[in-house]
Amino acid sequence: MEFQPCYVWPSTQFPFRHYYKHSKLDIFIIENVVHNYGWLKKYRERITQRHFFFVYSGWYLDAYQLKQSEEMFSLLNLHKGNFFFLFNSLREKELFEQNGFSGALINHNCWLDENIIKPKYDTVKNYNAVLMARPSVFKRHYLAKKVPNLALIMGFGKSYSKPLNYEIPPHIYCSNNNLNSTEVCEILSKSSCGLALSVSEGACFSSSEYLLSGIPVVSTKSNGGRDFWYSSYNSIICEDSPESVAEAVRFFIENPRDGEKIRADHIVLARQQREVFIRVLQAVFERYGIQEDARSYFQKHFFHKMISVDTPQFDRIL
Repeated sequence: MEFQPCYVWPSTQFPFRHYYKHSKLDIFIIENVVHNYGWLKKYRERITQRHFFFVYSGWYLDAYQLKQSEEMFSLLNLHKGNFFFLFNSLREKELFEQNGFSGALINHNCWLDENIIKPKYDTVKNYNAVLMARPSVFKRHYLAKKVPNLALIMGFGKSYSKPLNYEIPPHIYCSNNNLNSTEVCEILSKSSCGLALSVSEGACFSSSEYLLSGIPVVSTKSNGGRDFWYSSYNSIICEDSPESVAEAVRFFIENPRDGEKIRADHIVLARQQREVFIRVLQAVFERYGIQEDARSYFQKHFFHKMISVDTPQFDRIL
């Protein structure tokens, strides 16, 4: 039976970044290796040892994702040494490394730019909680249905239209279209806490956007790495029920947290994660015999989330 990837990017535009170019080395940042099966299959013969890929993990890398990756690498005869995974959790790292893949625990939420996500500490708390999540079933909005004074940031747009019969919890605010970063930060700052209710995904940017905005997180138990950023001070991990979610929200209303501490703690951990990446990048430069200072290069080429949706010109760059 022919290999059937669980998902491939459906258009010519997808997460991709040509991060570094040199006569000896090209470095790319891609997201979710199996999702790139379409173009990797087409251009496999052009990929050589001088091409190096950082794999950004936008979804939970479980045993099924490992099986898919193994099958794809075998079919396309890809060299695992050309790919370096940026794992969101230690569990994912251990699973993939046991099977010959290389990587490091570099949770993708460390790429959120703290200079873009800025709280407004003098803002009145109008909302008991905010749930920032696209209208997809796996986000489990229904678990917030017993939270009063709820705000929803759902990002309705061409990419994410609301599914028919999708249960939207009662709320006093809902974004009708995509908000810019300033508008998002304003809503988050007006909220007593943020909700993260999926059981599996990636590290969930929204979860860390709450923390960078100085509000604690109410999360259900999850796979994918968002709990990497949690502490007993900045979060509560509750049971998967509307009652447990509402109870955790009440706790933070009755026991408000210091927003400056929440934000500062997150930034410290994010910078530690960036340091890991810089060390890995320096090792890659040295492996290819390139005289380049990784720290300087990283600082000059850092931007929010570190990857963007693009239409790669593979005939030119490979």
